[in-house]
Amino acid sequence: MIGCYRGLIVEGSAEEVGKATMVTVVWSTLTIVVLDTVLTTAFYG
Repeated sequence: MIGCYRGLIVEGSAEEVGKATMVTVVWSTLTIVVLDTVLTTAFYG
């Protein structure tokens, strides 16, 4: 969902697409780490 959102709002040149891709990778990685931490804590206390 993060990738779809970032892909749809990108405007400008090909350089902007590269920047949007980088932001998407960072946000996706952070989201996975945070959700993994929350779910692990919830299930294993």
